[in-house]
Amino acid sequence: MPLPPHVQRLLPSLAIDGGFTPGATVTLSFADFQALLKRALADVEIDEAWYLRQYSDVREGVARGDSASAAEHFRNCGYLEGRMPAEPQVDEIWYRARNPDVSAGIRAGTFKDAKDHYMQCGWREGRAPSPVDAARRQRPLPPPVPGRLVSR
Repeated sequence: MPLPPHVQRLLPSLAIDGGFTPGATVTLSFADFQALLKRALADVEIDEAWYLRQYSDVREGVARGDSASAAEHFRNCGYLEGRMPAEPQVDEIWYRARNPDVSAGIRAGTFKDAKDHYMQCGWREGRAPSPVDAARRQRPLPPPVPGRLVSR
């Protein structure tokens, strides 16, 4: 099994003050933050065609050569701009059953349907669009390793 690079090689500017506690402060350069983010987003599936249809400014930027692709744009800045990587698959019945405010918003004419709500609000609020996505989100994270990685 291949090992990842040591954290000090990956993020040379990383500083953690306060150990692994909820009140700890983490500081790193923006370049290192981007490197970390690229690794975190490496396995995110990006629907190139949908992304370019959804975001005309990105389509124009790719045409100009500002970004090589929709995937590169998403990983470099689209995620931080709050853009979705692909069209969400929203389970209308499930989503409305678990979010009564959505049904009320649809009845009031604020939203066309559950997908409209999810794209406008639900994604940013951290709501799951389907039972499959909800199950994915409930997978436990690995426990933290005690101690300090880097101290500056």
